[in-house]
Amino acid sequence: MKNKKGFTIIELLVVMAISMILAGAMYSFYTTIVSENLTRSITAKKQQDIYIYLNQFIKDLSTIGFGVDIDKLKISGGNTCPLDSINNPFLTRCSDGSNDKLYFISLASRSESNSGCWGFVGNDGNIKMSDIGVSNFLSKQCTPVKDNYLFLSISKANKGIFLYDPASPDTTKANSYVFYIGNKTYPDDFIVQYYTDTNNLPSECASGTYNLERKVGNDVASPIVSCVLNFQVRYVDLNGNISTSITDINNLNAIKICMILQVGGRQRTQETPPNYSSNSGCGSFNFSNYDWRYYRWAVVEQTIPLLNIR
Repeated sequence: MKNKKGFTIIELLVVMAISMILAGAMYSFYTTIVSENLTRSITAKKQQDIYIYLNQFIKDLSTIGFGVDIDKLKISGGNTCPLDSINNPFLTRCSDGSNDKLYFISLASRSESNSGCWGFVGNDGNIKMSDIGVSNFLSKQCTPVKDNYLFLSISKANKGIFLYDPASPDTTKANSYVFYIGNKTYPDDFIVQYYTDTNNLPSECASGTYNLERKVGNDVASPIVSCVLNFQVRYVDLNGNISTSITDINNLNAIKICMILQVGGRQRTQETPPNYSSNSGCGSFNFSNYDWRYYRWAVVEQTIPLLNIR
């Protein structure tokens, strides 16, 4: 008769240990795949969100000079912040050493419901409204409302501010352009600033990045996009030349924005960061912090025509 031989405790422990090692490996493999897929999904969503914010930013910049009278539509150098009443009354950029700042005036800059509305006063004193700026961005038709308007002559000379009342049109304002200002002061309440700072920077942003802030008049600044590594502003002349200074508004055609933005959080593996193209007109960024190689970056190079300065 044969003796029945079972498994010893040692054998069972060995089998259990091997099973646990295999299970751990499978779990690690599974979590890695899930983590990588989640990271890709979050990165794609983050990149999509960034370009949504940037689209609004670019539309805002396209209104530079909107509603500005001809006396302020001049530029001399345009590389000293903030705006001044003589040399750079409506547009200027400068550098704080790390990033650039941008200042400009636009009557389409505010968030009021009628911001960006403009029109022409007919012989009967009524305003024939059009839409531009914010109104145009929202695909919204403007309706003349009782409120304050800046009115300019046909040559865009500043003729003052008047209270328009649809129930009692003023024929003395006939043949003038009008721009809605409401209860705000022109031009101070329509000065827009874009600049970078680190106030309330999200924790997921890499060291050395910033918020791109937008401030209008004396309103509280608000971040447009976070985790900005670099922000540069350039002028583009009629010949396509790109520079940090321009002295003749008649030669100014557009501004160019160059930005490097973080996309997603810190990665496990490093990669070579992208940089501005050689013909961008913006200075090549120095990725001196080695830790930046563990983040993914998006490079933005956008030229915005200035259609409201002619």
